[in-house]
Amino acid sequence: MDRFLQPVFFILFFALIFGSELTCLCAEDSAQTEVRQLSQERVSLLKTNLALKGTPQYFQSLYELGEVYWKHALKLGNDAMLMQEAQKKWQALSEMKEANLEWKNRAHFALAESYFSQTNFLLAMQHYHAVRSRFEVVTELKKEIAALEQNKNREQEKESLEDLLQETQTRVDLKIEAQIRTATCLNYLKSYDKARQLVEECLPLASEKQKENLIYQKVLSELLEGKPEAEVSLKLFETDYGFNASTEEGYWIWIQKLLAKNDQEKAIFYLKKLMDRSPEGRFANEGRALLDKLNEEEVTHATSSELSWNEVLTLAKSLRDKDAERARRECDRIIGAPVQEAVLKAEAMWLAGEILRDQKEYDKAAGYFEMIDIFLGESVKEKAMLGLLEAGKCYEKAGMKQEEKRVYQNLMERYPENPFRKQIELSLKKLS
Repeated sequence: MDRFLQPVFFILFFALIFGSELTCLCAEDSAQTEVRQLSQERVSLLKTNLALKGTPQYFQSLYELGEVYWKHALKLGNDAMLMQEAQKKWQALSEMKEANLEWKNRAHFALAESYFSQTNFLLAMQHYHAVRSRFEVVTELKKEIAALEQNKNREQEKESLEDLLQETQTRVDLKIEAQIRTATCLNYLKSYDKARQLVEECLPLASEKQKENLIYQKVLSELLEGKPEAEVSLKLFETDYGFNASTEEGYWIWIQKLLAKNDQEKAIFYLKKLMDRSPEGRFANEGRALLDKLNEEEVTHATSSELSWNEVLTLAKSLRDKDAERARRECDRIIGAPVQEAVLKAEAMWLAGEILRDQKEYDKAAGYFEMIDIFLGESVKEKAMLGLLEAGKCYEKAGMKQEEKRVYQNLMERYPENPFRKQIELSLKKLS
């Protein structure tokens, strides 16, 4: 994602592994030097801030003081107390009646960014919404300057405002930047329609670079929502803006969506494209590992399709510990096959149930265990009885008392000669 759209999650880590003791000490000194420097900056600005109170320079000093706290917080690993101090300074500035609109604007934007970095998207949006357009700010500054034209005693204040006006006129429009980030917040909050609506509203006023960021937010909302048109939108974005950080992220999200739909073939196609376009990019290591895994699964699937059903069950058992999801899919293949021995199907149902039970998916596991009796019944009587008993235990762990009771009653009625009678009767007594 473009730098304007990324949360501020950048933390400096000071750790050198397998280095000499001297190297470690040097790294530690370096870290301490940076922290001391930040502390000195903060102290200096605090003093300046107090000295300037009541002057136009006070607002700038207060804003920059918040920045120093913020920078210091990031250096120390998103330190919560320092983050709060930064937010206090900017909050005070944003509420200060005598502060001009530009400094209030910057304070709101900085507050929004800080809350965004803490993934507090609702509070971030409140402050993004408070940001005014560059036109509004420039108009207000010009009025303030005009009011000071005839007052020679406030010449310094007038010059300060003129410098601020010039700087504001050359900066990006913070209102549009705030809208772009608001669209990002809405996407994170899964309010995809609102994100797309906001993009359409902002596009006519945006610069070329801002338009690129806004259009990507629209593509992102479609990708995250898994809309069918997302694939075309991503291709059009790449055609218009080339392969960049946003396109790279878009590819990665789309790959995850394809995998969620079990469209492995297309996922591999996009993954190969991503690795070709960005071999050293943001998702390079993760992407290569995923591609290797998917290719291995393809080979395994091709091989397993040529195996007998007994061999497929053996394969599933061998995959249980290293790839439980793959093992369960092989079990499902056996269960769904039209012709097969009842004993083999029962084994596959039991194995799938065990895998889900180990993953603490107790309600799903119970379904597989119960399936043995439902579909195979008397043909695998011993396994069916065990399956109902295990289903009851799973429902108990899932806290599904009604289902637990139903399964145990079913076991007692269908198989009155079962060897678990005393155990089941005690369980039913507790449930009554």
